[in-house]
Amino acid sequence: MIFRLSDSDDVDSMLIRSDGKPQLLLKHSTRCPMSRLALRECEVAANGTDGFDLCVLSVIESPALARLIEETTAIRHESPQTILFRSGRAVWNASHEGVAASAIQKVLTNMTEEHAGRFAIRATTESDGEWLRNLLTDRWGATLIVTRGKAHDASRLPAFLAVAGEQRLGLVTYRIDGNDCEMVSLDSLHEGIGIGEALIKAVVSEARQAGCTRLWLITTNDNLQAVRFYQKRGFSLVAVHRNALVESRKIKPQIPEVGIDGIPLRDEIEMEMILSP
Repeated sequence: MIFRLSDSDDVDSMLIRSDGKPQLLLKHSTRCPMSRLALRECEVAANGTDGFDLCVLSVIESPALARLIEETTAIRHESPQTILFRSGRAVWNASHEGVAASAIQKVLTNMTEEHAGRFAIRATTESDGEWLRNLLTDRWGATLIVTRGKAHDASRLPAFLAVAGEQRLGLVTYRIDGNDCEMVSLDSLHEGIGIGEALIKAVVSEARQAGCTRLWLITTNDNLQAVRFYQKRGFSLVAVHRNALVESRKIKPQIPEVGIDGIPLRDEIEMEMILSP
């Protein structure tokens, strides 16, 4: 996802988002040919992964904001310049010719590998109940999730957690119906370190053991990042169910009218993964 930074509130939001997902800041000048190349390199890197958000700051339109970044990070201001933020801290930076898609992808890969093995996947237990209900309510508006016109209380479904010690980092819920397994919800609280993919693999393994031949899910027409994420992990587009959310709101009024980036929430997008034996 790409964000434009124009004031200090935008910077604060970027730092907050970096707790869950790396944020790559680009200080950019539309008057500089090298800066235009740097923007292109960042966009190439962003298209090659969903492991970070790109945040663009125009040094011409917001010079005071560029100085604020310099003061906050103690990294000398240059343009073009990229700074990678993780958990509210600047962890990597590059400028001029050093702003390259390959360099960005390499540091993100190293970051992912550094975090690999720091979390484990386990099935939920009764002791997870309160946390699980709170997460679903926060992320989905309620524990009730509607797909293809059917309501599911996700807090009562079988589920897996990603955990690091006592800390819960992600949740996936699913249900098995004959030869089909539906992944009802997937939430990663720390994006970009492989939690979502690990949770999907846990469901795939469980579905195969249950004799399922198909894993499927529903996302919505506004969530283009999810469509890209799932396709990169073996899911295919099956159908677009037009205006399905009109009916879903009759069951779950908490479903908003407008979704990500101001896109009207209307349609369900069905995706599937065919499971080999």
